[in-house]
Order: sequence, then structure tokens, then C-alpha cells
Amino acid sequence: MHHTSARDAITSLLAGKGFGERGLALVMSAACGDADQQASALRKAALERADAMPSHAIVSYTGELLIAPIPTSESALCRQLFPLIIEQAKNVGLQLSCLASLVALWPHVSTTERGVMRQRFLDGVINDSFADEAQLTTAQLVAWQRELPTAVSEPNATVSSLKGILSETTAQGAYRVMADHLGISANLPTLSWVLGALTVQVRQRFHDPQRYL
Repeated sequence: MHHTSARDAITSLLAGKGFGERGLALVMSAACGDADQQASALRKAALERADAMPSHAIVSYTGELLIAPIPTSESALCRQLFPLIIEQAKNVGLQLSCLASLVALWPHVSTTERGVMRQRFLDGVINDSFADEAQLTTAQLVAWQRELPTAVSEPNATVSSLKGILSETTAQGAYRVMADHLGISANLPTLSWVLGALTVQVRQRFHDPQRYL
């Protein structure tokens, strides 16, 4: 991402509230870049539309991360903010996309601005609302894990071995199908890819207006 493009998105985020879908749209617009005149015009139009998006951040984050050291690197930023996303356990896909966007901007954010930029992200996380039935907390997953029978884990996740998830009618049933692939030797990148492929299959068959997928 060009520095000029990134600065346009940063200025807009600092002047607004929260992060969320508006922040994601700003960063994606900035990524259009300055390659040529047409790309520049597209970026400008996209940034203007993203800037006009409403922000739904009403409540400000007041937790311990406000006084935590400001990360100096992208990896440190991820290590600091990942636990909050896990703890909130809601709309995780959007929050991870927003974190990836913040990471993309981080090298272009000045030292004096980084605290406020982190605050925008934190506000976005705690203001995001999602239906209870579309959330799974860490405590719930731990409880389900205790109820599972002892079994040998299957480290090789494939679409065929996990397709049974789609026929389950409850979240716990789907977790039982996936649990065999969550052993200590699990290939997490492959598991992630398989779950993504299954999600695509479902989205080709059903509308998803509430973004549960």
C-alpha cells in the first residue's frame, strides 16, 4: 500500500469513531493504490464513499489494553490484540479482517498516532453486536470438549472428512465432527482452508443476510 493512500485512510479513521466495516472499507479503498491516473481516481472515489459510511461505535473501550505498551511491530500488535478478539467471541471473521487492515496501516501510522489508532480498533471490537446463536465462547468450547469420548485424532483435514458438518443441526454437533481434527498434530492452515471451502459451498446454496457464515 502506498504511503499517501494509507495516510488518507488513517486521517479518516482518526477523525471518526471505531473501526469496523468503515475502517475495513477505508483500508481496502486505500489499497487500490496510485499506480496510474485511473487507479488514483478509483482510489479517491472509493475512499470518499468509505469515509461517508456511518460508524456504529457508541461505547468506548475501557479495559487494560488502553494502558498497555504501544506495539512497535505488526507481529507485536497481533499478539496484543488477538486475545481480545478471542475473548469477545463475536463476528470473529470481521474482527480478524479489521486487525489485518490495522496491521497493513501500522507502518504508516506515526508514533504519536498509534495509541489513538489502537483505540479505534478496540472501540470497534466492543461495539460490534452479533446474535447469541452465532457465537461460541471459549468456556462453551471447553465444556463441549469435556463431553467428547476419547478418540484418536485425525490430523489430515479434508473436505470429504469434514463435510458432515454441513448436515449437523446444532453447533455442538458440528463441533463433534470437527473435534477429531483438533489434535496436537493438527495442520491448522489446511483445516482453515477446508472450513473456508465448506463455507463457500453453503453460501452458494443459502443467503446469509445476518453474516453468520
